[in-house]
Amino acid sequence: MAIDVKKLVDAIQKKEHAVTSSTSTQDMIDILKAAKKLQGSVINSYADSSYLPDPLTTNERIAYIEDTKVIKLNNGVWDDPTGGVEASVSWSYQGSANGYMAGGQAPTNNIIQYFSFASDGDAVDAGDITQGRGYTAGQHSASHGYIAGGGTGSPNNSNIIEKYSFSNIGNSTDVGDLTESKIMLTGYSIETHGYTAGGYAAPTSASNVIERWPFSADNNSADVGDMHTAKRAGAENQSGTTGYFTGGYPSSSARQKFSFASG
Repeated sequence: MAIDVKKLVDAIQKKEHAVTSSTSTQDMIDILKAAKKLQGSVINSYADSSYLPDPLTTNERIAYIEDTKVIKLNNGVWDDPTGGVEASVSWSYQGSANGYMAGGQAPTNNIIQYFSFASDGDAVDAGDITQGRGYTAGQHSASHGYIAGGGTGSPNNSNIIEKYSFSNIGNSTDVGDLTESKIMLTGYSIETHGYTAGGYAAPTSASNVIERWPFSADNNSADVGDMHTAKRAGAENQSGTTGYFTGGYPSSSARQKFSFASG
């Protein structure tokens, strides 16, 4: 039997708009979890309360705040109906609604575009990154996509970290700097931080730096460790606890890993 996704979205949104201060915390969590599974819901997550939209103009009824892990309720102002009780809402590294791409090899390519996971179709031009560049690394929190590093080739490498919103898609903004200007670096994401590893940082042939920055506030990244062997242009993979860097140049079949918990 075919599932009518639009009816499911409508049902979840009706439940969202029926939320009151007396709705149980668990019911709110269940609504948020269901909304994260479906394209078209107006329920969003935000890095912190400063990103919440104007409660008088938005149609959002409830929202999830990542840094404090609490639910906010729109009563004309953003209230805290649970009294600060943390709500564990599942987070998926790859997301559940859309896929995103930003920039590209052509020096003039500054496009941010996305496509739906719910149905096949062409990507949509959603905005621009701050400067066209390729060989970047991508990361994301539950509410924002990030682009780090890249460039048009040495010595025109970039150290920029920029981000764009999933809930209000548009141009990205410069929010911090990497420790090095580099291209061909790998990108990793956990719920709280973005990471990069390796890359090409002129005038050296490859970088061994592992660095990270927090999603809870705009900030520069920090050097948190070294790769076993300096590499660029490798393949990135990750579990929930570990980042992997495979292959790369100088040519190698080696696979390296680092712990997210320890940096």
